[in-house]
Amino acid sequence: MGTKTRNLGAGTITVNQGLKLSGTIDPDVGSPSYTLEITGSLAAVQDSDASALVVSGTVDISGSMYLRGSYISSNPLIRRPATFRPKDDNSAASVGSNLFIVPTGPGGISGLYQSNANTHANWGSAEGDSATVTYNSDPATNYNGLPVYFDEDASSRDLRLLADATAFGGISFVVPTWEGRFLHVKHDSSAASNGVALYFDADASGGMTVRVRFVSPTNTEGSVDTSSTTSFFYKTEEDPHGS
Repeated sequence: MGTKTRNLGAGTITVNQGLKLSGTIDPDVGSPSYTLEITGSLAAVQDSDASALVVSGTVDISGSMYLRGSYISSNPLIRRPATFRPKDDNSAASVGSNLFIVPTGPGGISGLYQSNANTHANWGSAEGDSATVTYNSDPATNYNGLPVYFDEDASSRDLRLLADATAFGGISFVVPTWEGRFLHVKHDSSAASNGVALYFDADASGGMTVRVRFVSPTNTEGSVDTSSTTSFFYKTEEDPHGS
């Protein structure tokens, strides 16, 4: 396979053979508009594979990538963070129930839980991503769930969700989103005093993005970013976000 260099403009790149990217494809440079269509397999690995797409630089995906073959990765891909916005609401405690974090897998992989309504629901980001919030009548008792708190003015925007995880050895938690990002819930033994409680209102007027509520000490709407490291979730072409 030879090496070819070209300026990518509008159109579609169809990959049927091996393609090696040694630099960065950045959709912000020159504002090109294109689609990368993979008809074989996509492998983001360090070693070369003549039948796959080998990425040795960075792929920054701000939209969606659909794979019709298989996807193998030995290192996480980098994505732009998504922003989730807890809503300031003085009646948060009465319209919703506490938001809990429950460890569900190795390495701090966890899920969000609520007891507000007998239904699973999603918390949506401003960009259209979402995290599932599972219903249980008593997450604290049934699953050893921990209340999640919110530090609205923490300097690191992706470390504003807190939980006192002393009972779990002081680990921090990560919650996968549907588009492969992570929400971090940081261990803080003083979470209840360093943050304020988060509540979940499954029936909130305004849709998925305003379902998480809190009482802001400064009467300010909240924001928390996901980490820029993706999970290894597989996203199909069908809408995975639910309602």
